[in-house]
Amino acid sequence: MFTFKDGKENFGRKSTKETVEILFAGDFCPATPESRKLIRDGKSGEILSGIRDTLADCDLSVIQFETPLTDKGKPILKSGPNLKSPPDCVEFIKEGKFDVALLANNHIGDVGTDPVMETIDILRRNGIKTVGAGKDIETAAQPLSITKNGIKIAIMNVAENEFGIADVKKPGSNPLNPTRNISQIIELSRKFDLVIVAIHGGNETNPFPTPRMVDTYRAFADAGAAAVISAHTHCPEGIEIWHGKPIIYSLGNFYFPYPDRKYVKEDFWWKGYMVKLKFDRNKAYSLEVIPTSFGPDETRIMPLSDKGREKFFRYLAEISEVIKDRQEIKRLFDACSVQNGYVRLHGIRTYLAEWPQENEPEKIKDFLDDTSKFKTLLILKNIFNCETHHEITANYLRLIEDKKVDMAEKYIPKYVKYKNANFGS
Repeated sequence: MFTFKDGKENFGRKSTKETVEILFAGDFCPATPESRKLIRDGKSGEILSGIRDTLADCDLSVIQFETPLTDKGKPILKSGPNLKSPPDCVEFIKEGKFDVALLANNHIGDVGTDPVMETIDILRRNGIKTVGAGKDIETAAQPLSITKNGIKIAIMNVAENEFGIADVKKPGSNPLNPTRNISQIIELSRKFDLVIVAIHGGNETNPFPTPRMVDTYRAFADAGAAAVISAHTHCPEGIEIWHGKPIIYSLGNFYFPYPDRKYVKEDFWWKGYMVKLKFDRNKAYSLEVIPTSFGPDETRIMPLSDKGREKFFRYLAEISEVIKDRQEIKRLFDACSVQNGYVRLHGIRTYLAEWPQENEPEKIKDFLDDTSKFKTLLILKNIFNCETHHEITANYLRLIEDKKVDMAEKYIPKYVKYKNANFGS
C-alpha cells in the first residue's frame, strides 16, 4: 500500500547511470477575466511564486494546456462551455518555465480550427514544445521526441472523443483509439528508451477511474509505455504501479479559475497535484506527489500546508488502494452511473422529442437548420461518442436490465464521501 510519506514513493531501483526527472502538472486554463488580467498585467511570477522552486527542480516539465490562445474565432456548437484565452496568456507558461504543453483535450477546438493552429504557433514561437494537436489527424497523432540527459523520450498525447477532434483535413486533438494507440506505443518502444502516454479523459468530479479507464491505461503500460498520465476530471484520482509502470489516473486542476465558481475549500476544483517521476534509461523507479491549491482568490498557486499535505496523502493512499480491487472499482462506478445515468437518459428523450417522426428530408433539413435544435443533436452525439459519457449511460442501462439499481444506490454514500476535499488548504 502507498503511504506517500513526504509525498514520495520508490517502486524500483535505478538500473542505468543516465536518469531523467519529469514533472507533470494538471489542467491549466485562466477562464475568468480576473485571472487573465493578472497574467496580462505581468503577475504570473506572483501566481507561481509559491511553487517556483518545485517547478525548477526537474529536467523536464509538462503541463495540460486546456485552452486555445486567440483573440479570434467563433464559439463552435457543442455541449459544455467554450473556452479561450488571449494570446499573451502564454506568459504564464513561460514564467513557469514549462517545456511541453499537452494539447489533446476537449477545449482546444472550442472557437474553431484556425485557433488550434494559432495556439500551436504561439507556444512554439515562445519556446514551448507541443504534442497532441495538429493540422490534421495524422499530424496530431505524431509523438513529441525529446532527448534529455542522453535518454530518448517519446511523449504521446490523446483525448477522449468529445469536441475539437482532428480529422483528415481538420485541425484538432489526437483522438483516443486504443487499438491504434497500442500499435503506436509498441512501435515507439522499439525506437525510444521511454514512451510516455498522456491522456485527457475520465468522468468529471469522479475520484475513481472507471473500469474502462483501468483496462485501457493498463493495456498502454503493457504495450510498452513507461508511464501513463491522465487529466480532465477536475479532481485528483489515485495512482497505481502496474507491472512496474506508474499510472496516474488524474492530476486534477493546476490553475483553472472558472466564472461564477465560488471558492469552497471542500471543492476539489481548487486542488490537484503535480507529480515528479524519475526514470532511468529503461523505466520509472520513483515518484513524488506535490499537492497544490489555487484558491480562494486566484492570485497564488500554493503547496498545501503541512497538515493539509498529511491529510491529502492519506486520502490519495486510500483512493489508490481501491484501484487494486476490481470489484470495488466496479461497485463505485455503478454508484456513479446511477447518480448520473438518469440525467443522460432524460436528456436523450428530451433531445429527440422534436426530431421528425417520419423520414422526411425536408423536415429533417428544417430541424438541422435550426441552430438550437441542431445543438441538441450535438449534445446527444457527445453522450454516444465520448467514451466516458457512453460508458456511464450503457452501464446505467445494464443496471436497469439486471435490476441492480437499488443495489448500486446503496454504494452512493461511499462514492460521495470521497468527492469532498476535507483536508484544508
